[in-house]
Amino acid sequence: MEQLKGRSLLTLSDYTKEEIDYLIDLAIEMKRERRTSKRLEGK
Repeated sequence: MEQLKGRSLLTLSDYTKEEIDYLIDLAIEMKRERRTSKRLEGK
């Protein structure tokens, strides 16, 4: 979703349902990756 680049998340009414769903899915995926990654691997 390149059209989200540079936009602020001040109010949800500025976003479509699809954009909000995308942001939620992205946040869930980022949290999942953070939990499974090895911090400072190779340090």
